[in-house]
Amino acid sequence: MTTIFTDRHGKISVVRTSIFFIGLGVLIMLASYVYVAVETEAARSPLDIPLPNNTEDWSILEFGEQPIQRVFYRVPTTDVESVVDHYQAQTQQFGAETCSRFPPNGNFVTFDPDEGNIPYEWKCLFERTNLPGVAQSTLVIIQPGLPNEDEFLDAEGYTVIEYEQRWHD
Repeated sequence: MTTIFTDRHGKISVVRTSIFFIGLGVLIMLASYVYVAVETEAARSPLDIPLPNNTEDWSILEFGEQPIQRVFYRVPTTDVESVVDHYQAQTQQFGAETCSRFPPNGNFVTFDPDEGNIPYEWKCLFERTNLPGVAQSTLVIIQPGLPNEDEFLDAEGYTVIEYEQRWHD
């Protein structure tokens, strides 16, 4: 009986076995190349985390040639915890750690409502690294909105969300 690895005399054919394993090796190398190319291309853009409902774009800062950007959003709610709950649910889907409040209790020591600095903030870190040296991350910073005389900077009645995004270039 002849198989792919044996000759017509039933003995193992070194040539047939070699050709089979060389072909298998070439297929594995091609599949690896395609996988690395697809993963590298996917990492050439920011890691997008779904936003809460009713979120409004506010502004974006890009850092020239570097693959870094900061995007600001506003949610028309003063309930910061509901926004944090949205991102807590996202951390489970991404396998990330839970969001953390800074400071853990109360307000920052430097907080002064008349100075326009924030009382506290929440941070949630989302990362994706599939290949060594090819990573994407989005740090989500959630803060209560503060009043400001400048209409563009006024966030009273809103919760402010900042995405600090880094990716492979």
